[in-house]
Amino acid sequence: MKRKKTLTTNERSFHVLVLPIPLALIQKYRVSPEAINRETVFPCPSNQYTNRALKVVAEKAGLNKNLTFHTARHTFATTVTLEKGVSIESVSHMLGHSSI
Repeated sequence: MKRKKTLTTNERSFHVLVLPIPLALIQKYRVSPEAINRETVFPCPSNQYTNRALKVVAEKAGLNKNLTFHTARHTFATTVTLEKGVSIESVSHMLGHSSI
């Protein structure tokens, strides 16, 4: 696949290894009209909608934190990868950064 960051013209290719259950979900949802129209893997809500939903989740969970999609991205980078020993170079590449 290809990705590009907001406000840039540079596209970068990337590959993702996928386990069987996530692959089945991808195959199920990638043919939805919304995913096709948006050229996404899944029918995705907007970033604004997702952030509003995360705010509701935080309130219902009694969390006194400002959850956003960007916060989840940061958590992935630190807790899920770096703290588990994934190299900074790999994390940088996964996040689509052009440099560390």
